[in-house]
Amino acid sequence: MLAVAVTAWTTALIVLAASFVGENILGGDAGRFWARVFAGALGLTGLFLTLLALGLMGENIRDRSHYVVPMIVGLGAGVFEGMLLLNGTIDLTILAPLLLLILTLRPVRRGISRIARRQPAAAR
Repeated sequence: MLAVAVTAWTTALIVLAASFVGENILGGDAGRFWARVFAGALGLTGLFLTLLALGLMGENIRDRSHYVVPMIVGLGAGVFEGMLLLNGTIDLTILAPLLLLILTLRPVRRGISRIARRQPAAAR
């Protein structure tokens, strides 16, 4: 949930920055207005998802493994999502960065950490 919140925040920041700086927002002034409304909605969604995730963590909030990796993966997914959105890629390819969120699932993280902790055969 925290990864999705960071994805929303990152995408919101990219769209908001592009609405002020970039010329690739379609529709002129109306496009800029709707881009800012969209960025605001994504920002509020990210805020509520963050508060909900922190509330659900409860006593485990001090365990960094619950939020460091999801935030990093969410940041990467948000950057990809924002760039594809600004390039006008509206078909199903915009869902591809969201597949990165699979990396935040606990069994996947445990498997990756087990693989990373293995020593090469020559080092034994």
